[in-house]
Amino acid sequence: MPLQASQAEVGSTVKSPADVAGSGEVDFVTGMRYNAADRDAFDANDDKKLDFVEFCAFLRDREQGNIPDVELRSRFDALDENGNGFIDMDEYLQWSLKDALSRSSSRVVDLFRAWDEDQSGSVDKREFYKAVKALGFDIRREDTDAVFDSLDEDRSGKLEYAELNKMLRKGVGSERTKRNLKRAPTQWETGRYAKLTAKNMNANYVSARLATLPATVKLTASSGMSVQEQLRDVLKMHGAKLMDLFREWDDDGNGAVDKHEFRKAVAALGYDAPKSEIDALFNRLDEDGSGWIEYLELKYALSDKGIKQANTDLAKSGPKSSSSGEAPGPLFLGLACIIDIRGSGIGREVK
Repeated sequence: MPLQASQAEVGSTVKSPADVAGSGEVDFVTGMRYNAADRDAFDANDDKKLDFVEFCAFLRDREQGNIPDVELRSRFDALDENGNGFIDMDEYLQWSLKDALSRSSSRVVDLFRAWDEDQSGSVDKREFYKAVKALGFDIRREDTDAVFDSLDEDRSGKLEYAELNKMLRKGVGSERTKRNLKRAPTQWETGRYAKLTAKNMNANYVSARLATLPATVKLTASSGMSVQEQLRDVLKMHGAKLMDLFREWDDDGNGAVDKHEFRKAVAALGYDAPKSEIDALFNRLDEDGSGWIEYLELKYALSDKGIKQANTDLAKSGPKSSSSGEAPGPLFLGLACIIDIRGSGIGREVK
């Protein structure tokens, strides 16, 4: 039987806290997508873990102000539940679920209904894994299973609504948990997750767009280099971060770039090519065919492996001529394949 609203509110015999909406400054899906993208951006060695150095860079990018080293260590240790010196993917996922929930207007019952694909009144491990993957996480089944098991309090192999509500709300009232699961209120109004008011849109997107790449940067369809390689090189040349570029392209702030946003972004970079070619490029970057380019897909496209494949495809298709008649010529040749991923002035190879 499908879960009814009255059943969801009352729950079962498991004592559950009130299922109330969070602050509402970002919807749950967007919050999860950006949590996934942020983790991927600062996982410098792509080992699916955050060490302390990566965690510090991650937090300093998300939050305003100077965070004392003692506080950084305390917050890291709180999230490193198994004490292995890393924030593992399952630990990060559990944090992300609570974080996105606390900042959205969604209630657990809303998530539960979306995840209960077969409307059986419970969520199994397959449904949970599928839901997490759809939220932008490049994650192994064993990691989602570990989080599932931590939420499955009665060890039944299925998540009931009341059980899920209790476990996702667990500890949220404590000061320690608040410090680890939320940004400061002042950050909510000025950060990239702020409500989409005209004031916040101007502060979050327009000013950032001007800061990432100068207006003089132009990509060309006739350079003999793929767009992916040109992008990587100009990011390195200007000491810009891929994550900042992704945020700019994500014009509506939903955590992914659609085809309209991609066309607009490419046009702003002076790329003069037919619409069909730009759409074909979008489809190549959208590896899973979802209709959206997520951060991890863009990161892969600008990696050594992604660029090698793009250049192979370009060589097969032959050189293109721009509608402006621009003569072919290499652009930014010989630059190292590096992006300053932490904004520190120290280059790091994109994996």
